[in-house]
Order: sequence, then structure tokens, then C-alpha cells
Amino acid sequence: VNGEETEFDVPFSDIADSVNGGFQLYTELRWRKWFVAFDGTWAKLKPAIDIPLFDVDLDITQRIFDVRVGYEVLRCTLDGPLDPCCEGWRRWIVADVFVGVRYWYTKLDLSLKGQGPIGIEGSIDGVDERWDPFVGARFGIDLTRRWSLGVRGDVGGFGIEDSAELAWQVQGGVSYDVTPWMHVFTGWRAIGTDLVTGSGADKNGTEMIQHGPLFGLGFSF
Repeated sequence: VNGEETEFDVPFSDIADSVNGGFQLYTELRWRKWFVAFDGTWAKLKPAIDIPLFDVDLDITQRIFDVRVGYEVLRCTLDGPLDPCCEGWRRWIVADVFVGVRYWYTKLDLSLKGQGPIGIEGSIDGVDERWDPFVGARFGIDLTRRWSLGVRGDVGGFGIEDSAELAWQVQGGVSYDVTPWMHVFTGWRAIGTDLVTGSGADKNGTEMIQHGPLFGLGFSF
């Protein structure tokens, strides 16, 4: 930001301790083989950065929203029931492809102040805001009558206009049907972006990879 490069690697345990607030929501509307989906994340982070002889204050505000349109390209069953206790039940396999656009907003406020006789102090602040187009796919398979496995991924940016040179996301996990309309799920999600523009005092951008476990509750209507 403003020609200065700042790197930090914060483990998930520290991120959890540093979250001032956060919210994540995925919603999807299906019609026959088509679907429209919205995926949104908002987070306010205050990680603790330790630099000897300096007091460091870091605030990160992040919003990631995407809208996608998809189409079901595969839906079939495997021969024979997998679970002998469920006569007549068959294991479904589904696959979708989709295109969409993702909105990134990352605001960084970093201040540095020397301790004791060290009189050095300064601050860096900046905002990375843009839209990234992407394409992707997802795959799901029933493991048992109640358990299922799902993975999805997308890649985008492509350097179009002001978008990132590369933006990507991968997510995988398992879900359990508590009722026909409610399920719980857990898995792992990783999302990354790479965009740096300008040079010298005008150099701005973000090179970032975020990943970690996710847990959630889903409803179907």
C-alpha cells in the first residue's frame, strides 16, 4: 500500500482470537437444472502482530460477495443400494458448472510506534476493491442415506479490466441430513487472490490466501 509492502502470516488459532465480528451466508434458488446463488462473507479482524521494540496495531475489514449462475450437467445413480438398511435407496451423483462475479473489499489499517527511546512511528492504510469474474464446477455424491460429500472450486480474475491476475477458491466437506429439510456440514475452505498494480509510491494491491475449517447449518425448501 502506498509503495510499501507488508507481509504477515497469521495462523487460524490467532485469527479466531482476533475476530471482532464475522458473518457468512450461502443461499441458492433452483429451477429445474438451473440455479442462481449468492455467497457472502463479512469479517472484521484485529490480529496481534509482534515486532520487537515496536507497538503494532493492525485492523483488517473484509467483504467478499459473489453471485453465480449455474447449470446441472450430471445427475445419476450408482447401481445397487449402498446401505443395506435402506431398501430401494440408491446413491446419487450430481455435478454442476457455473459462471459468476466476485466482489472483493479489503481495508488495511496498520500503525507502528517505537517503544521507549525509539521515536520511529508511522502508518499504512489502503483499500483494495474490485470485481473478479470466475468460472467453476462442483461435485456431490451420497455416501449413505444421510451422509454426503461435496467439493467445489472456481478460478477467475484473468486480468480483465481492473480484476485480479488470478483469483481462486476451493471448498470441500461432508454433510449430514438431520431431517429431510435440515443438514449440518463441516469442511475446509481456501480462497486466494493476486493483484498488484502500479509501482513505487503508487504500488497498491493484495496478494492473499485465506484457508481454514468451516462449520454450518443448512436448510432446504
